[in-house]
Amino acid sequence: MDKSRYYQPSGTAPVGGIISGMVTALAVAFVLGGLYGIIDHYNPFIYINFLGALMLGAVSGGVVRWRVSQGKIRSRAIARLMGLAAGVASLYCAWGAYLTALFEWEIIVVDPIEMFHFIDGVAQVGAWEMKGARPTGMALYSIWAIEAGVVFFFAYNAALDNEIPYCEECNEWTTSKLTNVHVPLMEATTLNEDLETENYEPFLANCSQPVVDAEHLVVTVNGCENCDTHYLKVDRVKPKSDGDGVETKVVTPWLKTDGQLLVDLQVRIAQAAAAAPPSAIEKLVPDAPPAEVDPKDAFES
Repeated sequence: MDKSRYYQPSGTAPVGGIISGMVTALAVAFVLGGLYGIIDHYNPFIYINFLGALMLGAVSGGVVRWRVSQGKIRSRAIARLMGLAAGVASLYCAWGAYLTALFEWEIIVVDPIEMFHFIDGVAQVGAWEMKGARPTGMALYSIWAIEAGVVFFFAYNAALDNEIPYCEECNEWTTSKLTNVHVPLMEATTLNEDLETENYEPFLANCSQPVVDAEHLVVTVNGCENCDTHYLKVDRVKPKSDGDGVETKVVTPWLKTDGQLLVDLQVRIAQAAAAAPPSAIEKLVPDAPPAEVDPKDAFES
């Protein structure tokens, strides 16, 4: 695999983007974390609390992902660290709100040392009961650790999801030009070799044919609005073995190309559409989401 043909983020992380992103993330952490902490105190169902932890982490990370895009941050490490920091801040605010509600709003718990002592006090007597059992000490700390892990995991991973290419020359993110175009299946190694050497004709010829099998390829093209830089991504879609939905895997990570390939693709796709109605693919695969796979994973397979 010729890695030079594939998109790799530059690792650039503008300081202004980091600061503005974290300010926004901390504001969201204060509101959502505080709300989660209050709900955690008054809600008697532990299962709902764990669902809330999942949502808290996912939303915290999602806000960071939005600010990473707005701040033009192209560093995966920085984005994920920001997501993790947002998760920590959210959980800290949640504990502060929980303890404040626990003391019936007579004190506001902010100091971290004071907070730790209060948390340890709660751990000694227990925070809730379930089926007659009241976990305390290390048992309760273990449950809290799992809860924290859920928040951190989802915040960390949601901060960088479905990465799109960035045009360094124009200092802009690329935008979608073709999305979820279904084409017949091709052998992955041959396909990538052809694309890397700019032997596009076999791929284009394949795109001009109608899709007749449930297992097939999905083509996505992004392009810069200010220059001729374009990127092509190809995913493989096939039904799950249990018949419940489909699974998607990256075949070709974002490959740098130009606008001419997009034009040629549009012509061939029109030919395929003329050969088979669009409803044909809907009967094969009702819902084929893009692969939620980090493009760098393709280099490791």
